[in-house]
Amino acid sequence: ASAFIEGAQATLAENIAAIDGDLQHDETLLPKMLAVLREGRADIVVGSRHVEGGGMGDFAAARVGMSNFATLLARPVLRTPITDPMSGFFMLPRPVFDRAMPRLSAMGFKILLDIVASLPEPPRVVELPYEFRTRQHGESKLDAGVLKDYLLLIIDKLIGHILPVRFVLFAGVGAV
Repeated sequence: ASAFIEGAQATLAENIAAIDGDLQHDETLLPKMLAVLREGRADIVVGSRHVEGGGMGDFAAARVGMSNFATLLARPVLRTPITDPMSGFFMLPRPVFDRAMPRLSAMGFKILLDIVASLPEPPRVVELPYEFRTRQHGESKLDAGVLKDYLLLIIDKLIGHILPVRFVLFAGVGAV
């Protein structure tokens, strides 16, 4: 998330896209995403594996189940319907990013979820289908640390405006 934020702040582009470098996302969808933004139909365009025409590719059933569970956990903080808030493949106009920026947590890898939950108003989201491809380069970052960061992001978005997550963690340790 922090790398995306740094890159978005560094560019002068009017639209900002996130796409993984491991070739799992369908880069041919980028012009369609841009067209949706230029038509003014959305604040954020998401490359989605969970809308009609999209798919999880060769993901193992356990990994698909984990993704579905993470999506379920994200619903209370989204404030707008998104079938694939775990997607790392999306595009948004700079003004939308700028409105979310002051409240971004920058925790973990789920920057789309962070942006949507940080916007002062629920965004208009259009999801375009794509088929998740087999990773061509690198390795999955999914480990216990990533899961912890995800849970901390959810907690931050639920109560971070009231209590800092760090305080909640210290209180939890103290309670144990």
